[in-house]
Amino acid sequence: MEILGVGTDIEIINSFRAKPYDGHKVLYNKIFSKAEISYCLNKNDSYASFAGKFCAKEAVIKAFKHTNLFDIISVEIINNANGEPEAFTNGNKLHCFLSISHTNDQALAFCVAYA
Repeated sequence: MEILGVGTDIEIINSFRAKPYDGHKVLYNKIFSKAEISYCLNKNDSYASFAGKFCAKEAVIKAFKHTNLFDIISVEIINNANGEPEAFTNGNKLHCFLSISHTNDQALAFCVAYA
């Protein structure tokens, strides 16, 4: 296995709480897929989930920066049957390891792209 790149991102969750989904649907739809929005809205702390998904997207973009193929909306973060986050673009699973975590205040994601 060859490591192609690594990426990480950290966000303050309150920056998402400050822009509630109901009042900013256009913005959220520019960043998240329908599946991601549905997933986050069904969590106890939707904004921690939104922040985590956003961090994951940013981490994936950074890890795959050598390709210049991705923007924020083209990367989709979906949790598999085991609850593990996986990254997709255009329905294709990306070759990467992805981890997302958060506290009450901050969300963090880390991505390792491989071939």
